[in-house]
Amino acid sequence: MKRYLIYGFLTILIITLNFSFIIVLVTDDVRINYQVLFLLWILVLLAAGGLAYLEKTRKKKEKLAAAAQKPATPDEYLKNPHERTGPSNIYKNKCIKKARIKLAEDLTTKITPGFFGGYVVNEDYSNETVQAVYKYPEQLLGFISKKKEQLCENLQVLYNEPVECWGNIFWDDYEKRFIAKVHIPVLYSEPETNRFKKMIRLKDELLHLENSSDGYDVYTLLEKAENFHYLQQSEIAPPSLDHSINPEILPRLCNELLESRQWEELYQLKKYPVMISQLEQPQKKEVLSAIQKAEQKLKT
Repeated sequence: MKRYLIYGFLTILIITLNFSFIIVLVTDDVRINYQVLFLLWILVLLAAGGLAYLEKTRKKKEKLAAAAQKPATPDEYLKNPHERTGPSNIYKNKCIKKARIKLAEDLTTKITPGFFGGYVVNEDYSNETVQAVYKYPEQLLGFISKKKEQLCENLQVLYNEPVECWGNIFWDDYEKRFIAKVHIPVLYSEPETNRFKKMIRLKDELLHLENSSDGYDVYTLLEKAENFHYLQQSEIAPPSLDHSINPEILPRLCNELLESRQWEELYQLKKYPVMISQLEQPQKKEVLSAIQKAEQKLKT
């Protein structure tokens, strides 16, 4: 309110000064009129100074009031992950990151080379958070190299629960020791992560069946391979999870059933459409023809 009163007062003074100039021009008593003008100018300057002071005081009070209402800045460990680590350190898009595992030296004698499925989990070790890699079910393999600083930071910031992973362990003749590399999906949705988990489990089971010294049940192998290849058709399926069984297994089984005239078992091969679709054209045609023949035999 005071601000507006001063604005009004200054306006009146300016108008008065204009009239005073007119008086100076038309009167003979110049001395008196100049004194009046000088007095009016002093009043204008004082009023302007008062207005400037009020404006400065008002802004200062508003700033203090705003600061008092602003919530307190949280401690560093309570900040949003993007604030704590910096936007440049958090991956912007979902990705599958590859890293080398620093194998635990006292566990190397228990390590089996080949494909493995497992998980990565943040663990406190010697007053430091490390990213430990486990092979299913609970075998510790080692830790992600600290050289992968951004990956370690993302895993620490983004995940409280274990993260699915897969990889390979192999013997390096040059270094004379086992080398382990792991693939870790980051920022994928829960359904996508579950798809990875199923593919890891199925690939591990397929490898176990194929490498079994006791042989395997061919129908179990085909069922798992069908489920695996169905999941593998997804756009998110990574090359590092690729796997193919012997392409001759299905055609060979089909011929055996056809020769032994086991129509019911032969007709059941239609349960493997993905496996059939991946056969070479001549083999695909033979299998489909045999299934059709079995269907006709069962109807008669």
